[in-house]
Amino acid sequence: LLQVAGVSISDANLKESVKFLLSLSGGSLKGINTIALDKPHLLLSTQALRERMMIRETLCRKVKQYWDFDEMATLVMSEIEFEYQLSLCDAKMLLHKKLNFTRKELDFVVSQQVRKDFPIDLAAKLDYLMSRDVSVDIEIAILTKPKLLSHTIEKLRSIPRALLRRSKLKAKLIYEEETKEMLLAFGFSSIDVTNIVSRSRILGMRHPQMILKPKLELLLSTWKKEDIITHASAKPLLFDKSLAELELLVKKGLPSSKTKNKASLGAGNIHQMEEIKAELNLTEAEFEHMFPNRQLGRDIMPTWQYLSTQVDSEDLKEALLSEPRILSLSLSKRIKPRMELLLVRGCDPADIVSIVLLSQKKADEFCLQCYFCREFELSQKQADRLLRKVLVDKQSRNCLQQKVEYLLPNAFGDSRKKIKDAMLKNPLMLKPALDQTIKPRVEVLQLLRSAGFNVTEHGPLLSMRNSEFTNGLLLYKSWSPEQTVDKPLTALPTNIHAAAVKELMPSSLAISFSDDDNRDVATVVQWR
Repeated sequence: LLQVAGVSISDANLKESVKFLLSLSGGSLKGINTIALDKPHLLLSTQALRERMMIRETLCRKVKQYWDFDEMATLVMSEIEFEYQLSLCDAKMLLHKKLNFTRKELDFVVSQQVRKDFPIDLAAKLDYLMSRDVSVDIEIAILTKPKLLSHTIEKLRSIPRALLRRSKLKAKLIYEEETKEMLLAFGFSSIDVTNIVSRSRILGMRHPQMILKPKLELLLSTWKKEDIITHASAKPLLFDKSLAELELLVKKGLPSSKTKNKASLGAGNIHQMEEIKAELNLTEAEFEHMFPNRQLGRDIMPTWQYLSTQVDSEDLKEALLSEPRILSLSLSKRIKPRMELLLVRGCDPADIVSIVLLSQKKADEFCLQCYFCREFELSQKQADRLLRKVLVDKQSRNCLQQKVEYLLPNAFGDSRKKIKDAMLKNPLMLKPALDQTIKPRVEVLQLLRSAGFNVTEHGPLLSMRNSEFTNGLLLYKSWSPEQTVDKPLTALPTNIHAAAVKELMPSSLAISFSDDDNRDVATVVQWR
């Protein structure tokens, strides 16, 4: 405090200020330390502290229910941070007013935003999204992809309606436990509950009182509870239907088992097609497009029933209209393997139409492209370029996602932006074998960082040949953490002895400290 230029604090004022701060913090010294080091001018007098507190309390009053900081945290915030947090509270209040989001939903949506872009023009963005298309459930779209609200209005206008209406991602299940409890209380078994919630893309997103309860009440108005349980257990996506779709289903009545079991062609096939027409609410023109000859060469009901348990009705309708041949394909040899591939890779089941006619290689590449676009927000062009660089055979297709999911926490500190930048800058970092090359090198780099060295560029080091990687490490001046290096490895002089690093690429690392007897034969020597 004595060394802070321009600040002169008397003992009496300092004691009074500290007493005031202790009263705010409940005896904690953490906030006092922050003020003493970062904002010492506030300790000039208790009056300065009280005035700052009073101004901020006044500004927070209208958003008090959304303000999550205690008095001490509020007091010590910088002006920039305080204004930003205040704007987030305004955003939460607006989202609650417009979309009736709960506190849990508000916290989740706001936590996913890009700070520099949110909540700029939030009211205008919401108005645009809500007026754009009545068929789009904006609440679900935002909960599924919260970063929509960080886009500019121009970018929102460029997003097709289909992408707004159905997301490639299943949303975070904010109310998963509450949803399961309601289903259990209704009479579903625990196995059926787990199956329904895990398959659904809607249940668990919002409180079950808002999504599930109205649908159960609608079904109960016509069907018996036992029939609802039986039908929903057989078709886990039943509760993904909108209330309007469920009303049509209720009017039509429960599916007849007699119709379901018809497997003969001819008249039996006509019955099957008519049932699909009613289930999807097809117009005559759509029905003619989907079944142009009123005849199919195989029993279509098993394929239809399987697809209807995996894909919600609206998405399935779009898929079948765009590619009617799907129903005539082999369920065991084509439909199921492709659907399993989509589910394993975290893709939207409705994308079955995009890969069902592709070769295995092309289907794998499509799913990988979806993965990179979804998880790291790569454009389709960027994802294509990345895959062309790193995919060389079937094994590389199967292992690529594993490599990325290993590197993300271990090499890039769970920063999606950092690994995205590294992949685009140096895609060949994903080409080496995971167990034989990537993992050992990451372990070496982790040890260097823990020893005090500044290792920031992972991409080039991961893609080097073994000899290049060894020479790169030998460029360090010293293994001593007191001589931390700020330059990249490749820019340092070569004056370290090779005894410090030897045989850098075994599957498991041999590590010793600088004063151990086995130092000369160790893979990595850490200074102490």
